[in-house]
Amino acid sequence: MTKLGILVYQSLPLLIGNAGVFNHKERAFVQQLNREIKALDLDWEIRLDEAEGDIQVIETLNPQVLILKNGLQRQFYAGDFDKQRIYQLDALELATKETRKLMAFLKQH
Repeated sequence: MTKLGILVYQSLPLLIGNAGVFNHKERAFVQQLNREIKALDLDWEIRLDEAEGDIQVIETLNPQVLILKNGLQRQFYAGDFDKQRIYQLDALELATKETRKLMAFLKQH
């Protein structure tokens, strides 16, 4: 069974309209990450958050991990989601598409 990870890149309180047009970097990062996962034959799929940071909607997808964009660590409400299953991207990982630490995190889960 394929495990699911969700990249959360926005939080509900800060939204003004649909931010979908501003997610180019995040979308490219998820595509890169999924290519690497496939090349390593890992049982993971990473998706971009389509719930606009709404944890109640996100939880209905039953993700095994959440990946938070840098800056969301204090803004995103994770509810009862296990904090050990939340990965916080650092300032450069998204910009440089550096996936090494995140891949290690996924392998642990």
